[in-house]
Amino acid sequence: MLYIDSADRDLLAPLLATGLFAGVTTNPAILDRAGLTADDLPALATWLRDRGVTRFYAQATGTTIEELRDTARQIADLGGDVVIKLVATAPALT
Repeated sequence: MLYIDSADRDLLAPLLATGLFAGVTTNPAILDRAGLTADDLPALATWLRDRGVTRFYAQATGTTIEELRDTARQIADLGGDVVIKLVATAPALT
């Protein structure tokens, strides 16, 4: 399966239309380059689903266990087709 590492809708639209990609991966830097934030993840997830994406990866953020859990819950609430990514830090792996 192929995944696109981007949140730029102008870049994603023609690539997703090819049907070659199963999903999209993001992280805070990728969102920032596309002019988006974590607050934009629900709209991005809906937009991706509308274009046939079956798997969407989004990274939980925070420097404490509590912050990571909170952002991970928000991502999990987007649906079962969204995978939560964690950076390998002590709080994330606790």
